[in-house]
Amino acid sequence: MPKARYTRDRVRGGYRFNFRQANGKYTTLRAATVPEMDNLIRQKTKEREAALKQKAPGSMTVSELTTRWLRVASDGLTLYGEKALANSARHIMTALGDREIASIVPADIDDLVLNLPGSSKSGREKVLATMRRICQYAMDNGYILRDPTARKKAGGKDADEVTPLTREQQTILLDAVKGTRAYLLCLLILRTGLRPEEARGLTWDAIDFDNATLQVQKTVIFDGNHPIVSKDLKTLSARRKLPIPRDLLEALKQERESSTCDYILAGNRGPMSRQEFQNTWKLVRNRTRRPDEPLCNRNTKVQRTITFPVKPYQLRHTYITELCAHSAETGLDIKTIQYLAGHANPQITLNIYAHVIAERQQDTAEKVQAIFDMPSP
Repeated sequence: MPKARYTRDRVRGGYRFNFRQANGKYTTLRAATVPEMDNLIRQKTKEREAALKQKAPGSMTVSELTTRWLRVASDGLTLYGEKALANSARHIMTALGDREIASIVPADIDDLVLNLPGSSKSGREKVLATMRRICQYAMDNGYILRDPTARKKAGGKDADEVTPLTREQQTILLDAVKGTRAYLLCLLILRTGLRPEEARGLTWDAIDFDNATLQVQKTVIFDGNHPIVSKDLKTLSARRKLPIPRDLLEALKQERESSTCDYILAGNRGPMSRQEFQNTWKLVRNRTRRPDEPLCNRNTKVQRTITFPVKPYQLRHTYITELCAHSAETGLDIKTIQYLAGHANPQITLNIYAHVIAERQQDTAEKVQAIFDMPSP
């Protein structure tokens, strides 16, 4: 039996239908029969379209509406959330900012998503989700009747899986950058699993040399090239106390003796700017080569001994993987690893742990066999 177009009103009799008005609000239409309801909806639709046409000259552009929406949507967000939302909104205003919101059609949403820099699925999903919220805001305020983002999918491809560094690769990396500014940066993240922005915000007063621990208290993110220091970390779980391994502790003591800045990874004027951080990481890239390249860079005479790709976030992933891989021997449980990693969602930690265990197929097979070899309880 086909689904009824309208809802039967069992109290008053007849039919009812929720109709969206020109101002974005709903009103309930009532009629005794289906044909009468059809005629009533046609009449109300004409009235709505006429009202919207009158409003059209004063309708907002996408840029104006997005700016107004951002003031509301950003209220109460952390600095991380506010910057992420503003970044997605920036892509939208760049592509559609001069257009009136009422003129946006589904094909424009396709163009917005397909023309985003890169083809990352997660990046496209964030921009599309932001556009959905803007369109909903426009509908609630009567600027549009239909959501052009309805049934739209982000597409794109999943980000490449982050490959942790092996112990040998960690040694090669640290040996290659020893004596440069990049050494402390790499060692710090490899031994503590700090996010790059947490490492940039680390100050000397967060280090307890006597107990070999550090407190994650601040973060530094960028507004253009300008660093912004904030105590609003990415999540509540990011605020944590971490043990400092011996080699990192020695490196920090040596750095403290010569440091004149409050920040461990210091820039010229406090924390590193975006350019200063990129220049520091460039010391790693300059020592990295492809198999078909010569060992020595003829322009700088630098030995390029790193033969594998390395990114800052890869160092954090290496730390977490190391914790998971040796959890059985050390007795570290998943909740402790989650705390040390600063994960708000335990599923993130479990996914890394499961991946590590899956690579040990032989160990897993032996453990399963051992269970079935045990006598029945």
